[in-house]
Amino acid sequence: MPGGAQDIINSGALKGIEAIFAVHDAPNFPAGHIGILPKESASTAGDVFFLTIQGKGSHGSLPHLGVNPVLVGAEIVTVLQTIVSHNVPPGEMAVVSVGKFLAGEAPNIIPDKAELAGTIRTVTESTRQLIADRIKTIVDSIARANNATDKLDYDFGYPSVHNDVELVDLARASAIKILGTDQVADAPRLMGSEDFARYKDVAPQCLLILGVGDGFAPHHPKFNPDESAFSKG
Repeated sequence: MPGGAQDIINSGALKGIEAIFAVHDAPNFPAGHIGILPKESASTAGDVFFLTIQGKGSHGSLPHLGVNPVLVGAEIVTVLQTIVSHNVPPGEMAVVSVGKFLAGEAPNIIPDKAELAGTIRTVTESTRQLIADRIKTIVDSIARANNATDKLDYDFGYPSVHNDVELVDLARASAIKILGTDQVADAPRLMGSEDFARYKDVAPQCLLILGVGDGFAPHHPKFNPDESAFSKG
């Protein structure tokens, strides 16, 4: 974040555009096949948080003399996993994942600080704000309950891609005309997020997926798409 889309919008290069499309590669989807993503919310919104827990270092044999940020962080991570199951309306798509937890260097020393970071994926703006509020409350409450302090940076990132209803129908009809019905199928909403979502402020948008065969996902170091699919896209 913030990605390149906003810079392109700010440049003025898209003035006069009536519609904008994107095709995103998709592994484990038949090479050359087009996936029609849902109308309206075609992807999730993507937000991130960065958390520093400040405790008090001590020797591991004397934990009562310190404030263990590892313990505080572990409790926070555990409770964060209850947000989706206990706060998000049933049936609504949402994810809270902690991908970073760094603390200490020695097995017998309680460090004075822990650093965590995570990603949040949501569909609706109401749930997006709800999760942000819950994370802030959970972090602050657990830190204070353990005599630690916290510094939480919460960044609202890309919104959900909004697939225009008419453009989705146009894309489906065009793909079928060019590739045939056997190579065009409905695809589920993307759990990923895209700065392409920013373009909805410029013109109606439509995001599709292009199958690139079996293999590793994009961003994986071994990602190796079937390039014969590109011309279909």
